[in-house]
Amino acid sequence: MTRMMVDGNCWLAELEAEDGPALEELVEACADYYDAAFGRPPFPAEAQSMYMALPDGADPHSKLLLGVFRSGDAALVGVLDVIRNHPKRATWDLGLLLLRPEERGKRLGAQVYGAFEQLARSEGANEIVLLTREDMHGAHRFWVRRGFVDEPDPSRTDGFVLMRRYLDDSRSTGDAAL
Repeated sequence: MTRMMVDGNCWLAELEAEDGPALEELVEACADYYDAAFGRPPFPAEAQSMYMALPDGADPHSKLLLGVFRSGDAALVGVLDVIRNHPKRATWDLGLLLLRPEERGKRLGAQVYGAFEQLARSEGANEIVLLTREDMHGAHRFWVRRGFVDEPDPSRTDGFVLMRRYLDDSRSTGDAAL
């Protein structure tokens, strides 16, 4: 994948091994997310594990780790951790969309997600799934505004809820235009 512009100020590109130190710094700067989502600070090797971590049954070639880079100084300001064609063909599992705290609340997340969805569509995805915490109301609202809907699962007891967005829009009920 070459660079994909998000807006006039940022672009997406696959992270390479040499981006490891910048990713580690990003993860450390986002300790608030890890505390809210997992009740702990990021593990020392959290960034390194992003390059390799896969859910059970996922093809290692399906892993896509995208950096959000700021134009001008090329600083890494965010990351998306994606598994293509998982848990089934044409479904993309968005494991993480993380932005530096100072980049949040500026509509960058919406723009990054929009560029990501465009990429997923161009590569044949027809749905995107993700997990979010039930008690992270701002994150939940963000995903609902992107057209995601909850998929209740009474067997889940970990505080996370599965959300899904059908990219053909025929089955999603959220307002993706917001």
